[in-house]
Amino acid sequence: MPNAQGFLHKILGRHLNSYSMKSIVKSFITVLLAAAVVACGNESDPLASLKPATGARLRFYHAAPDAPGLALYLNNKAFSGVNTVPTTPDPLPAAVTYFSAFPVRNYAAVEPGTATLKINAAKMTTAEEAALWGANLTLEDGKYYSVFAAGNASAYEVISVEDNRTVADAGKAYVRVANLVVNSPAGGYEVAINGKVITTVSAYKSITNFIAIDPVAFNSAAQTITAKNGSVTLTSASADRIQPYAGRFYTIILRGVAGDTKTPPTISLPLDI
Repeated sequence: MPNAQGFLHKILGRHLNSYSMKSIVKSFITVLLAAAVVACGNESDPLASLKPATGARLRFYHAAPDAPGLALYLNNKAFSGVNTVPTTPDPLPAAVTYFSAFPVRNYAAVEPGTATLKINAAKMTTAEEAALWGANLTLEDGKYYSVFAAGNASAYEVISVEDNRTVADAGKAYVRVANLVVNSPAGGYEVAINGKVITTVSAYKSITNFIAIDPVAFNSAAQTITAKNGSVTLTSASADRIQPYAGRFYTIILRGVAGDTKTPPTISLPLDI
């Protein structure tokens, strides 16, 4: 009898292996997964962990011509990053330099409410940071803000604006212009893209709302930005030309010091947001 049972077991085993073992394994795994879902409840939903983060959104632009690389603090906590490979045992701040923005693209999520922004000259090698200036910000949950460091050593300033990203037409690109040229000439600048005037930004520290413009097809040639005042025309360098894609937001910044040869007025275009 034992021999008969062994023979039957071998026959059934071969039958299962050749015809249905894969189905049995799949069924067993399905039962285990179903049990896990019941046991875990909402925790088993992979989308539950992908809910968008709350908080205000903040982006910082360095437009102060004679200020060094900056280290930023929000409520005494580092806002800008640190170098991943420092030159000393202690990590050094990744300085936000003139003509750059932080984050490089998009916004950083921060706690809403009243926030104290502190702007320091970034620590270099062993030198200590030096406090330069700062400002108090009011940040609301779910809203977007841009903060600009402007002016020069005699009068550094912080300019904060709420970014209204409401779009009337998702098929358009959106552009705004900030005139942060110290000693900006009277009348400001007439700004054009590929020769088509989009707006006139007047006095120093003026920042326009986002303006709808016609977009270009993906990978189209970048377009030249110009800013004109009388006989003086600023022209964007190749790195600061614009490819206005539908649904994107762009900030054209006029920076520098009028009449200065060291940091003359310049057009810059941080990465789109």
